[in-house]
Amino acid sequence: MGQLSSFFPAKRDEAAKTEDHEYLRMQRNGVTVEALNFPATQSILWNRTAQGGTETLHLTTKRNIRLYINEKTLRLAHRHINQTKSSFECFLVGSISVDSREDSIDVTVDRFDPGREVLVNNGTAKVKRKVPTTVVPGDHIVPVTLIQGLSGADGSVTHTTEELQKAFQVLFGRISSQEPINLLHSVSLKISCHSHADDDEIIINVNSGAITMATRIQATPVAAVPIIPTALARNLSGPLRLSEVQGVPKSGYLTMDHTRKLLLLLESDPKAFSLPLLGMYVHCSISFIAR
Repeated sequence: MGQLSSFFPAKRDEAAKTEDHEYLRMQRNGVTVEALNFPATQSILWNRTAQGGTETLHLTTKRNIRLYINEKTLRLAHRHINQTKSSFECFLVGSISVDSREDSIDVTVDRFDPGREVLVNNGTAKVKRKVPTTVVPGDHIVPVTLIQGLSGADGSVTHTTEELQKAFQVLFGRISSQEPINLLHSVSLKISCHSHADDDEIIINVNSGAITMATRIQATPVAAVPIIPTALARNLSGPLRLSEVQGVPKSGYLTMDHTRKLLLLLESDPKAFSLPLLGMYVHCSISFIAR
């Protein structure tokens, strides 16, 4: 490549001299040619010298997934398994969030849903499958297999091979859709629950399996790149930041003008489909990250 970027101009090569001769020839012939000052390279648009150590960005890099189930919900599940006297497929319903200290991803369960059976297509035949009875926006659904007795509890398997493949397909479909990405779309759980009761105690063994994305981003801090002060940029950096007021991270796309200043675009901005995109930005209450 002839030069790294406009920040580090290199020596002019023969191709550049040839262009100058052509420019002068066209001027003599009465043709006006305007010089273009857009970045001379398509790959290095700013100074990439690292300003610090590289950090891995991933949902579970510095966090564990913690599961909280209230006692009332567990007792209701235990009552159902006693009535059926066999394994029972059902659902636990709750919410998912990152705790205030950013230490963990908390799945808090406060409802038991026995589910309902529906007929679904399976090749050429129709089979019965359990689905949640009611789902409202924000609900995190956790499928559960209830098993009476503690036999095999220590080596209990939460997912079969078919269930793993199905969970991968659902997770991939969520994160590759046009819907905004959130924690509900990023973590999938399934529980295997063994229950035993006698006269004076109830023993419940809960095994949980969690699936999330394996993709990691290696983030390296670089020298600040100027940002065009649009209304969006001011809303994100002002005293009343959108991410703090609404309590959710904000993200979108990055492009650049001919002066090498970054322009922030919303995901829904039509210009995101017509302008060259350099990357994306993520804005939250902790930090501002641009890649």
